[in-house]
Amino acid sequence: DMVTILETMADYGSRVKDMEQLGELVRGAIARTITRQFIDADNKLYCITLEPVLERSLSGQVQQTANGSFLALDPFQQNQLVQEMRDAADRCMAQGLQPVLLCGTALRLAMRRALERYLPQLHVLAYNEVASRADVEFLEQIKASQLETPAGQAMVA
Repeated sequence: DMVTILETMADYGSRVKDMEQLGELVRGAIARTITRQFIDADNKLYCITLEPVLERSLSGQVQQTANGSFLALDPFQQNQLVQEMRDAADRCMAQGLQPVLLCGTALRLAMRRALERYLPQLHVLAYNEVASRADVEFLEQIKASQLETPAGQAMVA
């Protein structure tokens, strides 16, 4: 959808100088195109989500650098997050379904970067990237209680 991409870039390009932010705005504008890649023949989009308290905690750990945004987790937390995502994705795929991780716009890119090396098959979409006509089915939810710190406490900021 090159027309929508170019129109969005023209609309926001003079005000938004951060390329990542501009990219996220473009992704929101082409929601139908993005969604179409992940729906099945019955128009269903199968999703894994984050518990709201966990999503807020992870959003608070997004760091902005000259190289872009990333999720600043210690290795233990990173491993736990990846393992929970892998387990959830595996349960979905065992049912013959191809899930996506659905999260907020502010977290999407950092989450994608955190997972891409370990789970390249798990695509990360923001809520605003899901077309309104898609039939969203929530299959799994990752909870804060599933992710603990080395001290054994739930990972919630």
